[in-house]
Amino acid sequence: MALPMIIIGIGQGFSFGQLTVSGVANTPKELGGATSSAVNVFHQLGSSILLSVVVTLTAGITNVITAYHYQTFLMAILMLVPLLMAINIKRLHRK
Repeated sequence: MALPMIIIGIGQGFSFGQLTVSGVANTPKELGGATSSAVNVFHQLGSSILLSVVVTLTAGITNVITAYHYQTFLMAILMLVPLLMAINIKRLHRK
């Protein structure tokens, strides 16, 4: 159980920082706090929605171990999306 959680944590660490920076970039100073709050709300909302999608997709699996493996696999696949976004954002900021 620890290895998938470590991989997910690393993926979140690499992606959420870049996504947060891109979310607050080019905002006026007086809107910085509100923009940062909105970005954090969408991080939390996205995580909750994707967790419910994973649970819904694996709800019919009755074997606990099989369900765990499918859920972990789906979460790892879904973490690739923000990772690819973060890589793309970092590449765009270099130009």
